[in-house]
Amino acid sequence: MDAFVADAMPDVDWINVVGMHWKGRETVMKAHALLHKGMFANSRMRTPEITMMREIAPNVIVETHINRIEGVGALPSGAAYPDSGNLITMVFVKTQAGWRIAHAHNTTIAYDQAKKR
Repeated sequence: MDAFVADAMPDVDWINVVGMHWKGRETVMKAHALLHKGMFANSRMRTPEITMMREIAPNVIVETHINRIEGVGALPSGAAYPDSGNLITMVFVKTQAGWRIAHAHNTTIAYDQAKKR
């Protein structure tokens, strides 16, 4: 988990896939460590399907990618983990130490139900 948060700013904001808002690198690390001991213990993240980056201001980049995770255990509710994939948006800021994550938001992709008919 140290490596996972190594590129995050100390005051990073992270919103997870179910809407929990974690503030600060230490909180993000502890929360992910707990999840990876539980439902994500036997999971594997696949290579992102789509990655888009754009500079929105000098030294500020918004990056968006779609990822899928295999082998996830059941959600705390007992429901299966959604296999539709996650859309993750991150804001990177260039610092003297390099590019760092200032904000991340992870959302389960909800395909338009009307298009499935």
